[in-house]
Amino acid sequence: MKTVDEFIDSLPRDKQEIMHKIRQTIQKAAPEATEMMGYGVPAFQLKNGKKVYYSIFKNHAGFYPSPEAIEHFESELAGYKQAKGTIQFQLKESIPYDLIEKMVKYICEE
Repeated sequence: MKTVDEFIDSLPRDKQEIMHKIRQTIQKAAPEATEMMGYGVPAFQLKNGKKVYYSIFKNHAGFYPSPEAIEHFESELAGYKQAKGTIQFQLKESIPYDLIEKMVKYICEE
């Protein structure tokens, strides 16, 4: 896929809605960010040069902020599966869009 719209449009309707909401959340937190594709998934390059990526899979939405952001929000992320630079939000649970927004704002300030 060459564009974020192509990527999202290729998904089932229920997953498109989640991806649009994540996209809007990131845009709200970092209105100066440039949207792009990276590593085959949607991403935003922030004004400070850092990037955040996001995607969706069978059972979870993936959010890929900086490892520093994951460490900073460690207590708020305690209930989510994660690895260095990766957070998985299970689709059977509510996606924490407010937390995504806070993390993007934090990364913008790093």
